[in-house]
Amino acid sequence: ETMLRVEPLRLEGLELYSSCLWHVDMQAELCYLAQRLLDFDRLHPVTWCVAGNCFSKQKENQIAVKLLNRAVTLDPHMAYAHALCGHEYVLLDEFDKAAESYTKAIAINKNSYNGWFGLGQINERRERYSIAEVHFRKAYEINPLCVPLRCHLAS
Repeated sequence: ETMLRVEPLRLEGLELYSSCLWHVDMQAELCYLAQRLLDFDRLHPVTWCVAGNCFSKQKENQIAVKLLNRAVTLDPHMAYAHALCGHEYVLLDEFDKAAESYTKAIAINKNSYNGWFGLGQINERRERYSIAEVHFRKAYEINPLCVPLRCHLAS
């Protein structure tokens, strides 16, 4: 919020902020942010990540995928956009597409915690537990403070 006041034209980092809003159920603020960015710059991939998060929070996962894919089209090297796409595909039970998105995120940024965690979740759902554990451990190396990850490793 401080960044938005101090640097109202800055877009970098707002995709992460929008994910925080998503996780703490601040849907009104997330929708406001998405609309603000859509009014400001429709050619920036962060705008479409934020809009995708907004629709994801409303459980409009098909629309979220389209918006996140627009972000990927605008910046194919944006690992976070690929990882967000993966999350949406998981919610749509499209695990092959999700795995492809997570793999792209990791190819772009080998420290993509979200990519490794996502691959772990897919393999866990597919009952490939040893492969899931490898992916969860890699995610844990990157982000050891994540409580859900610790729960996956414990099980």
